Amino acid sequence: MFTIQRNHLSDQGVDYVTFGKGDKNLIIITGLSLQRLSDLSNLATYALFYQYAKEYKVYIFDRRDHIEEDITIENMADDLYHSLEKLHITNTSIIGISQGGMIAQLFAIKYPQKVKKLVLALTLSRNNTISRETVGGWIEMAENGEMDQL
Repeated sequence: MFTIQRNHLSDQGVDYVTFGKGDKNLIIITGLSLQRLSDLSNLATYALFYQYAKEYKVYIFDRRDHIEEDITIENMADDLYHSLEKLHITNTSIIGISQGGMIAQLFAIKYPQKVKKLVLALTLSRNNTISRETVGGWIEMAENGEMDQL
């Protein structure tokens, strides 16, 4: 079993967890979630991504502490860039899942020198009618307190 370390980059206001013993870095950017990384148990985090822990030092980044209403995917890609700079991480492999895939795509376009490999899962390159309607429905459920449905 690998130890999961919870960390905070105060300048960026970003939490991240890290685990694994590999000599390569792997950045995982997850999608929208009702839970912050600090809310997830070590077991849940480990169970999702343990298979990478032998070959990689894994970093899973959360969103900013305070997300303004007008924040964009580009802002989130820039946050990741600044986080990696602060941690002195270069030329890394990245997995982007869902909204994290959108962030990862823009990150790779803006900062190609930082990306060794890019894997995208369950994502899209731009919003479309279906994604706007889906997210709009999620927002409506959250505003109405329908957390079970959400």
